[in-house]
Amino acid sequence: MGAFVTFQCKESGERARFTCTDRGRLTQQNVFQDILNFIQGEDFHKNRNEDQFMKGDVFTTEKKYQNIQEQKIYNETMKFCTIYKNSHILLESQNQCMAAEGMVNHIRGILQDYYKIVAELNSESNLSTDSEARDISLRSALVWSRKSVIVLQHITYILENTKHQQGSLILNPLIKLLPLGNPELRNITMQIFEGAAEAFCKMIWLWLIMGILNDPYGEFFVTENETISKPSTWNTRYCLRVEAIPTSLPINIAKLIMDAGKMLNFLQNICGETVPFTNARLHISNLQQEKHCGLLPLITGDGELNCQMHRIFEEYGRMVLIVMNEKFSLIEYFHGVYWYIFLKLSNFGRFFIELIHPLLHLPIEKLRIDCLRRKLKRAVIATSPYNRKKRRLQETRCITADWYISTPTDKLSDVLQINYDPGGPLKSIFYIYETSYQKMFAFLWRKQHIQFSLCNQRKILLYIMKKVNLDEKTNDCWRTLFWFVSVMMQFIYQLDYYFMYEIIEKEWNHFWKILNDAKCINEVTHVYGKMLDNILNGTMQTEENKEAKVFQNFFYTLVIDVEKIVENMEKKLLRTNGHTDNPMKTIAEIKIFQNNFADGVKEFMNLISSFSHNDALIALSDRINFNYYYKKIEG
Repeated sequence: MGAFVTFQCKESGERARFTCTDRGRLTQQNVFQDILNFIQGEDFHKNRNEDQFMKGDVFTTEKKYQNIQEQKIYNETMKFCTIYKNSHILLESQNQCMAAEGMVNHIRGILQDYYKIVAELNSESNLSTDSEARDISLRSALVWSRKSVIVLQHITYILENTKHQQGSLILNPLIKLLPLGNPELRNITMQIFEGAAEAFCKMIWLWLIMGILNDPYGEFFVTENETISKPSTWNTRYCLRVEAIPTSLPINIAKLIMDAGKMLNFLQNICGETVPFTNARLHISNLQQEKHCGLLPLITGDGELNCQMHRIFEEYGRMVLIVMNEKFSLIEYFHGVYWYIFLKLSNFGRFFIELIHPLLHLPIEKLRIDCLRRKLKRAVIATSPYNRKKRRLQETRCITADWYISTPTDKLSDVLQINYDPGGPLKSIFYIYETSYQKMFAFLWRKQHIQFSLCNQRKILLYIMKKVNLDEKTNDCWRTLFWFVSVMMQFIYQLDYYFMYEIIEKEWNHFWKILNDAKCINEVTHVYGKMLDNILNGTMQTEENKEAKVFQNFFYTLVIDVEKIVENMEKKLLRTNGHTDNPMKTIAEIKIFQNNFADGVKEFMNLISSFSHNDALIALSDRINFNYYYKKIEG
């Protein structure tokens, strides 16, 4: 009758019994059969928490065998069985993702190989009748089980460190183990790493070569926001998830992969282009198809593959730039922004403001947007630099007039906005800059309005002084007003020269120079975005320059108030033939405006003088106060 050996878990106290031959002796046959029974059985591990298991000697025997060698053999084989079962439990605890599936499938293959070896040894033992051969086989089983325990402990360690990881982050613990000194463990780690990385490399390949983002479990470092509207496809639809990048893959290479795939996707899906297989693209495609996990060296830091990534990125960027220039008139788009948003087209701003001047101070509730847009269309056609009528009409479809979100009582002069929107792929790429356009147009339009108002006031003042016979007191009042308007014009023209020529014109010229030499669309968008940021900073339109914007609003309000005085006085003088009821009161009002203006200019000069790092602003302060007028007032 067979005897039993009882094994007890140190932590839980649970027991398991294994058969032994009569007289307490082990045989080759029952050792291998018990291993098979153990690793096939489920009852012993039923409802057991995997955290109860350890990588070391989990079980002890209550029964001591007469033969020490037999005792060692049984202890070692049972240790192998315990860690084997533990590995199976940990396999089930891995997160559901493609990288985990690849790793789990590979480890299952390793465990299955162990099972096959035990099954083959058991089969041979059933056929063997030689007692000496059985003893040698038992001693070999001891050596084999010890080596196998080391490998299984290593696998268990890997599974414990990856069970809470998702996607490409599963690769990080494996990457740390790749430089192991033990050749066998290093090879096994590399095999498991390849299994986990295969799906990751496949995602990179599909993204780079096909422009397809195949990521059902959200584990790739490139993520798609499907809720983003089509106009902003280029900038915000695809984002880089830094936390999902393997530690061995540099962030700049990961961003390169994201941008390259984004450009390919853009060419195929937005522009409807068929992208040919260039040399670098063909190299990566063949590499992945000919080799198992061919992009693996990219993750482990292969310099040659990194160079290929750069080549693919540059090729896609060059293709996008060519398509944008040849099919979607990229250069004309920049001209349109320059002319209509930055108001650099001669006469457009002035012509348009003359058309809508009667509407500027009306509340929104009294205006119709279609009326405003008709006037804009008329201004564009009248001032467009294009000779062909068809091209002029096409330009009017790109430019639309609108106003900000406003209350019905807001005036058109405060909320007017012009949008330059060519639509299509160009809008997808440059949609992100619309906020910058709105800020710049609002600032430049207000500046244009101030200049138009001051010029108009000066014309009225000169006309009245020449054509109307003013009495002495009224003449003094009128000349005081004329002098004050001239001072304000001098101040505004100094600001205008600085903003338009030392900031905007300078930055645009630098951008055009780079645009002519650009080889890649990303180079264009990078320099373009930097140019817009420099212009916003130089014109003090950023959030950090709120104090400067307060001064701008102050000067605008002051000019509009003076405009009302001039227009009211003009009506009275023309109606009364050069006489006013109370010119001294008007002079007093003008003096108040003069003092407010002088105080505002002094504070503004103090503000720009505080930018000691900006030589251009310091020079602007000197030009405004070229005769030390404001310094004398301050003294």
